[in-house]
Amino acid sequence: MTTTVLSYNLCHGQGLDDQVDLIRQAAVISSRHPRFVALQELDRRVKRSGFVDEPAKLAELTGYKAFFGKAIPLGDEGGEYGIGILTADQNAELAAFFALPGKEPRAFIAVRGHLEDGNEVIFACTHLDLDEENRIASVRLINEWVKLQSLPVLFMGDFNCKGKSAPYQALCTTWQSAWGDTPQPTHPANAPKIDIDHLFMFPKDSWNVDCMTVVEELVASDHRPIEGKVALKTKDC
Repeated sequence: MTTTVLSYNLCHGQGLDDQVDLIRQAAVISSRHPRFVALQELDRRVKRSGFVDEPAKLAELTGYKAFFGKAIPLGDEGGEYGIGILTADQNAELAAFFALPGKEPRAFIAVRGHLEDGNEVIFACTHLDLDEENRIASVRLINEWVKLQSLPVLFMGDFNCKGKSAPYQALCTTWQSAWGDTPQPTHPANAPKIDIDHLFMFPKDSWNVDCMTVVEELVASDHRPIEGKVALKTKDC
């Protein structure tokens, strides 16, 4: 049985038409019926997005359970900006959260939950820095973290690195890439040219990838979502 997972950089709810509209972004998410969703560029109580607690609002709109990881304070009103995870598994629990290096501070968040087939896994999300040196340092920390985990891990996000870049290749030393050798472009949403949104799996060679898709959504954000349908390989008795 495959499990659907999604990653979506929401640009704090703002689409390419400059409208902040979480309802349409939630509709995109719900239409794909994912088990887990990695979210980047989330606001909580920030003026530009109407002081909405975006993770909580998305949970309300989708019926999913939400987790938020603050990267930076934003604005003078106590606002926060960061990443998050939505999951249909209402029993999911926070597994890890830590800061990553960056000129603009970045974060890593992971939850422990179950695939559609009942297997327990960790699902993780990040949004790496634009600076390559910081991305490489972040990848080093994340690779060290995952080697300590006793559960299989799915890892999605906006990595700000293309498939041939040094950070991407460093991830591939430890993780299995769902794209294989051909990551697909996701940004900008109306005419994608840059392949920076990815799905990685751990341990390597322990997963079957039924398909990887760039969801054809042209307006709701500046990124298109990516969707993976994956399953753990059956162990021989």
